[in-house]
Amino acid sequence: MLIVTAVPASLVIRRAVTGKERVDPLTAGPAPAFTLRSLDGTTVSLERLRGRPVVINFWGSWCKPCREVLSMLGPSTQRHPEVVVLSVLFRDRPAEAEQAAREAGAGWPMLSDPDESVARAYGVNGAPITYFINAQGSIAGHLIGPVTRPTVEREFKKITPPS
Repeated sequence: MLIVTAVPASLVIRRAVTGKERVDPLTAGPAPAFTLRSLDGTTVSLERLRGRPVVINFWGSWCKPCREVLSMLGPSTQRHPEVVVLSVLFRDRPAEAEQAAREAGAGWPMLSDPDESVARAYGVNGAPITYFINAQGSIAGHLIGPVTRPTVEREFKKITPPS
């Protein structure tokens, strides 16, 4: 009973304190376009990736479940090399994120979103959250919070052509 009343109450309090309406994560429709700089200085544009399936992972090195999701993406990227994986830093420091990415074996671009404009466009209020974008540029699935390898693999299969 306490949980049933505490969660809605916490949302009301958060809205009253921040003065902002809660934005839910996107679940379908076109993926919001963006252009961000990676930690290695490369510019990455989602629009330029149109025609290829894309995974966008919002994460932070400070977040243990985020690091676990990051390490789970690696094996799926090896099984699905046609998929482009991008990780967007969420409220993180680049140096710490680079170190955590290396430790997780993440060999894909780590993108900086310093003003959180991309996170807001996707409705990201916390991490981890991972979006699966099909080759047509539409959101085909998403995962919020800690996940399992089979769940990650299931979402990858939604955006890849059958073998």
